[in-house]
Amino acid sequence: MASIDERIKAELERDNEALDSVLDDTDHLDAMVMRAFSSGIKRWLWPIFIITGLLTAALIVLLVKFTGAATVPDQIYWGVWAILAGITVVCFELWAWMQINRIAIRREIKLLELAVRKLAEKTP
Repeated sequence: MASIDERIKAELERDNEALDSVLDDTDHLDAMVMRAFSSGIKRWLWPIFIITGLLTAALIVLLVKFTGAATVPDQIYWGVWAILAGITVVCFELWAWMQINRIAIRREIKLLELAVRKLAEKTP
């Protein structure tokens, strides 16, 4: 006769196989990003995306101006603006990735709820 531990382990493995068959694990990064750009926060993501692109271009120009500056005050001026532009780009990117992650987590929670509901319907 099998011990209670072995029976519990077998039951958990059977449940795990059932959950794995229900959950889809083929979600890639590009699908996550595109889902975020078509979700409810697209009115925020698109402007942030455009502003981040413009700030990146400005950062490149500021770095070129910094390296081409002839005097130390000019280097300080362009360097400070380059640092501020870089920090802003990083902040916008972090915000966008946090939103994409939030949407992905919400989707995973919904999928898990559906999987649990399907398993609950199957068991008598």
